[in-house]
Order: sequence, then structure tokens, then C-alpha cells
Amino acid sequence: TLSAEKRLTAFLVSLTVPLCLAIFGWIVVPPYPLPGKVEVALLQGSVSLEDKWKRGNEAHSFRIYDSLTQSVADTSIKLYIWPESSAPCYLTHAPACRGEVSAIARKSRGYHLVGALGAGDKNDKQRYFNSCYQFNPQGRVDRRHDKVKLVPFSEHVPYQDYLPFLEKGFLREYLTFIDTYGVQWWSDFYPGDTKPIFELPEYTYSVMICFEIAFPEFVRETIIDGSDFIVGITNDTWFGQSHGAHAHSRIFLTRAVENRCWGVRVANSGLTYIVDGYGRIRQDLEFYEVAALRGRINPIGEYSLFTRWGDVAGMLSWLITVSLIGILGLIWLARKLNLTKVI
Repeated sequence: TLSAEKRLTAFLVSLTVPLCLAIFGWIVVPPYPLPGKVEVALLQGSVSLEDKWKRGNEAHSFRIYDSLTQSVADTSIKLYIWPESSAPCYLTHAPACRGEVSAIARKSRGYHLVGALGAGDKNDKQRYFNSCYQFNPQGRVDRRHDKVKLVPFSEHVPYQDYLPFLEKGFLREYLTFIDTYGVQWWSDFYPGDTKPIFELPEYTYSVMICFEIAFPEFVRETIIDGSDFIVGITNDTWFGQSHGAHAHSRIFLTRAVENRCWGVRVANSGLTYIVDGYGRIRQDLEFYEVAALRGRINPIGEYSLFTRWGDVAGMLSWLITVSLIGILGLIWLARKLNLTKVI
């Protein structure tokens, strides 16, 4: 019957599409991975949240990252990468903490990308930022990026510039139970407006702080602007070893595959790894391992279709979906108005 033929056709198509994709992937992905040539060091301190933010305990974190740096220190390493908020202080307003990181960078004679907090005046107010800083081998900060994509109602409140009664300071003034009972409230970070592109003597790279990796176009723009590889720094400690940590990690892998570029992901307690442009994890560290991972990556070769043209598949799918909804709507309307014979 005709319905049986349709079902058979649909079944064959549903098998053919993934089979073709698998064959295409098998042809495109090189069976023998090329070795990297840019040497980097990934520092996973696995510092607990309680120890990290305990008042006066900053030296504990710096001792760990100094030790990890020295365990792999070598003049051939181009970049040492610390996780998000690994320096538990405002590096813009804490000379002692800045001096600690500076000393570690000078001792290693390498560049260090360090996750920390930042503060500064913006729109006539003191603002706070989730930031990362690049220290050069002389121990000076030569680049800073303030996180642009903040987690809503966790790191900040959207539109708080237009709805000031939602600012943390305003609420704490009138809702005294927040301080009285130690209620966990959202952080009062402000979105940055800096480009997350950093320069080394021979290469450039872009940094995504935690949630920023979830935005394909944001990452794609950094590649177009000249990044040779991507770096993701995060602190997923509150996830433990749950599916949340793995799901967040998979997003980073997806960005690397989309742009066919190598990536380096450094998390406070895992998952920390180096991935190539085909989504293959080359080297990694275990959860809660206190270790430095030394490895090599490659700068991007040629742009992928996604990097050149953007999310064409997504836009095409959206267009097809809207068209189908429109056609079905017109058919429904025609039947309602008894216009099927006219059509």
C-alpha cells in the first residue's frame, strides 16, 4: 500500500542521513592526529570553595599554583593557564595578591593567564567584574578581560541599570534578613565590554570565562578577529562530578569542533584537558587531581564552514520551521473559511 511505501521510505531516509554523516566524518577526520607545537601548561589546583574564599587564606591558593608552576617550569612553555577565580582576590585593588602572581610569573619566565576578580569605575559607579589577567614574564599585567556573558540571577541581575531596586546593595538595605541569616544571594558583577583576545609573542588566543563558552557566535567572532586557539577557564567545583560538569565540558568541545580549532580548558577541579579541532581530547587530568598538565597545541589552520559563514544550518532550520508553520497556518485558515476548493 501507499502508506507502507511511505513508511519504508521514511525509514530508509532516517538510516541514510546518519550513515552519510558517519562516512563523511570518517573521511574528514585524520586517523593519525598531528602533534602540537605550541607548548602550554594547565594548572589544576582543586582548591575547595571553603578554603579559597576563607578570609585571609589567599596565600594557600598562591602556594598551590606556585608549586604547580615550578613542577613543569621550562622556558619552552609559552603560556601557563590558571582556572577561573584561581587568585581569590581583586587583583585591581590588592597589591599584595598582584605581587604574589607577579613573583610566580617572573620565577617561571613565562606568560600566565590568571582568573581573578576586578573592580573599577563605570557609569559613575564602582563596578565589580569576573575577570582574567595576562601577566608577562616580567611580572606585569599586559592584558585583562572582564567577563561579558554573565549567568543571569547568579552573577548579576539583567537590566539592573534600568531597574535599580534589583541591585544587591539596594535589596540588602531593605531586606535585612539577607545579612542576618547569611542568605546566599547572587553576585553583583557587572558585564564587561572588552574583547577576550590576548597576545603572545608569536600567537594570539581568546579566553572564554565559564558561561561565555555557551555562545557560538561570541567564540566565532574571536576566531575571525585572529585567535589562533581558544582557552576556557572555569570553576565547576559546585557541580562535583555530576552530569553538570560533563555537560559544561561538552559545550567547550563543541566550540572547538565548530571552528576546527584547538582548545585548552582549565577547571579548578576538573575537567581539565587539551582538545584538537576534531573534538579529540589529547591530554587530560582527573577530577580533583592537584596537578599541572604540560602539553602542545596547534594554531588554527583554515577556517571551518561555520567560522566563515556562521550558523547556516541553524538559520536554514529556523527558516524551514517558520515556513512550515506559516503553510500549516494558511491551510488551517483556508479550511476554517471553507476556501479549500478555491485554493
